[in-house]
Amino acid sequence: AYNSPSSGGSGGAFVMTVLAKYLSKSEQTRMQTTYDKSLESKWDEGFAALKDLGPSTYQKGVYPNGNDQVLQMLGSGQIQMAPVWSDQFITAQKAGTIGKDVAFTQISDPSFTGSASYLGIPATEPAAKKQAAEELADFVLSSQGQQLVAKAVSGYPVVPLSSLPSSVAEQFSKADPSKLRLGFQSAFQADMNAAWDAKVPQ
Repeated sequence: AYNSPSSGGSGGAFVMTVLAKYLSKSEQTRMQTTYDKSLESKWDEGFAALKDLGPSTYQKGVYPNGNDQVLQMLGSGQIQMAPVWSDQFITAQKAGTIGKDVAFTQISDPSFTGSASYLGIPATEPAAKKQAAEELADFVLSSQGQQLVAKAVSGYPVVPLSSLPSSVAEQFSKADPSKLRLGFQSAFQADMNAAWDAKVPQ
């Protein structure tokens, strides 16, 4: 199963990846960085593949509402496989709502989409505050700080996994953010969601 793309990013990333499978590299790049509605005619093959997949999905074409519902169905055994965000999966396993008998792996060919979370310091920050902000940034980027991020939100560490305790590193050993693709530009995403609603569900 996968959730409808307008209801959550994991389903949206899956749909986007299927569509991108039938695009050239230059077409993918243009959809990531610009907006040209004429390119959407290139989605037809991908939407046909998603429509063909429908009978093999949960109850032959039922699409969960949101990332959380997909995880609940996976944890209860109603489905056996789904695209999910790594942080949500790890959090669900920590909470016990998904059993340890369920594993995750990152698909890399083609890779799914993903993006970073950012922490920045404004260039206009007064000197006194800038020093404190730099100290905070240094802490967040330290091994100790990254352990806290991993524990609190299951965020993928931005320091080498080898610099973290094995108990933390093992949680992220099957994910590699360097292999993720950028998603489509936001206007394309909105069009994609509307097109999926119109073309895919039975």
